[in-house]
This record gives sequence, C-alpha cells and structure tokens, in this order.
Amino acid sequence: MSSIRTVYIRKADPSKKNKDVITTHQVWDIDCFLKSQAEQHMPSDKTKAEDVRVISVATEDEYRAYRGYKGY
Repeated sequence: MSSIRTVYIRKADPSKKNKDVITTHQVWDIDCFLKSQAEQHMPSDKTKAEDVRVISVATEDEYRAYRGYKGY
C-alpha cells in the first residue's frame, strides 16, 4: 500500500497575464496526480484559452515564499 505524500504544484499562465499559483496537495500517486492536473489544464476543446496552465512541481521553499511565511 502506498503512503500519502505531500506535493507542491505550480500552475503557470503561459500568456503571463496571471501570476503563478503554487498549491500543496496530499496524494497517494504523484505521477497519476500530475498527469491528471496537466490534462485538466492543457489546451482542448473543453478548456477555455484563458484557463490553460502549465503544470510543474514546486519545492516546499517556493511554496512557503509564495505564501509569505516569515523567514522566506
């Protein structure tokens, strides 16, 4: 049985009209989760152009800086 892991995800707007967003998630299967996120935000006939995002893995330090935690 897989253990739950923390993963930090960066969603970047390829048009640069919006700032990057970094979120944290608790997942069992990181590869499956990343694939699902990428599919959800990739260009398709179901996705509006303004909703397209590039998904990548971020670090805990990047997440803390994004959230404005003191000491970062």
